[in-house]
Amino acid sequence: MRAFARGPLPPAKRVNLAQFARFAAVGGVGFCVDAGVLLVLVRVFRTDPIPSRLLSSAVAVVATYALNRVWAFRAQVGFLRGLGLYIAVQGLGFVCNLSIYSALYLLVPPPWNAPLACLAVASAFALVINYLGAKLIVFRATDRPRGTGVLPN
Repeated sequence: MRAFARGPLPPAKRVNLAQFARFAAVGGVGFCVDAGVLLVLVRVFRTDPIPSRLLSSAVAVVATYALNRVWAFRAQVGFLRGLGLYIAVQGLGFVCNLSIYSALYLLVPPPWNAPLACLAVASAFALVINYLGAKLIVFRATDRPRGTGVLPN
């Protein structure tokens, strides 16, 4: 409540909050892509849930890069150049995500270790790492109008 008593957020903080909200929404789409591919692989093709995450997460990374590039960060970076950088930076988030997913799947007793439950928890933890990597490295050069120090809406 105290934050509201001081008045509205400064413009730069509002923009950052809106950008994070767009990034999180894109992450939700990525989660659905990841989960959909994972479920098809595990339930239809009866593949092992852990190696299946390698393919499902790769598909989700390409989808989230494309959406983040045009919507969350409104970046002008070339698609392939940016995708390569995005993949490299998101590697840390992926290692975090896959480590948590695997640990939960292997160490938590059924039914609590269901692949989608493990995926949801792991994705929530990796969200912050992925956002910071995208904002500070991948889309850094194109997310600020020159000379303003303020992010666009």
